[in-house]
Amino acid sequence: QRLDIQCDGEQELLSTLDDISAGGLGITVPDPVQIGQSLQIVISALDESCYLKLRARVVRQEPVKTRTMVVYRVGLKFEHPSEELEKRTKELISKMAALRKK
Repeated sequence: QRLDIQCDGEQELLSTLDDISAGGLGITVPDPVQIGQSLQIVISALDESCYLKLRARVVRQEPVKTRTMVVYRVGLKFEHPSEELEKRTKELISKMAALRKK
């Protein structure tokens, strides 16, 4: 299932999800962000039937030049304890699986 991602910090960021793992995620954004900045991340299904709201800290950033512009690949580390994070992700997966069966 395709997921949408929204980041809320000092300003709302439009971003593309590149990858996600147990410890964090990688996104691409049009403007640079500050290393160390804490962002609220909302990962949701496109129909917004289920979502996961997390906090993540910017740990790395690199500019990537495309044909027409420069974008930024950003690495984010989740700020939640692993037990809480595991519980939240299991809940999201269960909700997505239940929706798929309908």
